[in-house]
Amino acid sequence: MVFDTAPTGHTLRLLALPLSYRQQIAVKAQGSEESRKVDQEETGRMQQSLMVLQDARRTTFSWVVCPESTPIHEAQRGAEELLTIGIQMGTVMVNQLLPEAACVHPLFRKRYEMQQRHLRTLAEHFPGVAIWAVPLQDHDVRGLPAVMELIAQIGEHSISPRNPFSA
Repeated sequence: MVFDTAPTGHTLRLLALPLSYRQQIAVKAQGSEESRKVDQEETGRMQQSLMVLQDARRTTFSWVVCPESTPIHEAQRGAEELLTIGIQMGTVMVNQLLPEAACVHPLFRKRYEMQQRHLRTLAEHFPGVAIWAVPLQDHDVRGLPAVMELIAQIGEHSISPRNPFSA
């Protein structure tokens, strides 16, 4: 199962916070056995979810970054924050890499060279983490067949030796 949370996921979560907060306050204001039961159930669900995320045998956390400084630094910071709650980073997927052969125009050539500079430094930013190159696609990757095709392409463009898709 793949969860893609940015940027829409963050926006939706932020938009839902006021409603969620209001609902929690309404239940807690009653000060009843019902509110304690809701708290216990929610705590149990959160603990279960966190245990699944912390289990590297069941969950691989991958950052998808564009080969640019800001996304790379944001992923680094996010990976450090995840470590504080026991979630290890599994892979870095470097997305939208321009093919060298297509970069004949000066603008695209310059972007290609920038991407290559960032690719060379990724192992320093993410030591010990598998790094996979995802070539720029000419179509949206939607549905299982398209995902499987992309996985095959990624395998051909690996930057580090560890395959994030093997068992």
